[in-house]
Amino acid sequence: MHIGARVVLAAFFLIVFGGASWSDDPEPPLTQRQVTSILETEVAPGQPEKAPPPVSIKPLSEEDRKALKEEHRVIKGKNWRAETPQQRDQHIRNLRAANAPGTIFVIDVATGDVYKFPPLPRPTENDRNKGDDARLSELYGVQINLFLTFDFEELPVAVGPSDDSQSNRSGRFVVRGPPPKL
Repeated sequence: MHIGARVVLAAFFLIVFGGASWSDDPEPPLTQRQVTSILETEVAPGQPEKAPPPVSIKPLSEEDRKALKEEHRVIKGKNWRAETPQQRDQHIRNLRAANAPGTIFVIDVATGDVYKFPPLPRPTENDRNKGDDARLSELYGVQINLFLTFDFEELPVAVGPSDDSQSNRSGRFVVRGPPPKL
């Protein structure tokens, strides 16, 4: 068999039988639909209005997630995602009732993990121009950044496999459009 044919055949077997693939992304991009589904809450039954939701933060690095996991994570992302929007609202109500006023709850928009931090001390003169995310980052030695409306609008609406000529190099198509209301 000619050497060029062997190379083509080897590449074919790698792709077909679980080897590398041109369409494998190590980490698919986060989409507006995913973020909306993670952040969605609805008024719990018997309650007059929604509880204040956790503050949305940008995805944490693996190191930061590990550093916060033991002491600060109060809801695992898989549990949060499995709850209905009404159950999430009730869960947050229960957490707020069981903790001191001013306790800060944040949610990682990529994983759904919810973390709890004690109330921040009054800002010092040096802290006056810093946001709560910067102050939390300094206090706990992790990088916490708020996930803002601008960040949401920059995400694709949805990403999925496609045979479309509009697909990107990874074989996924990206849909952009007006963001849903959060």
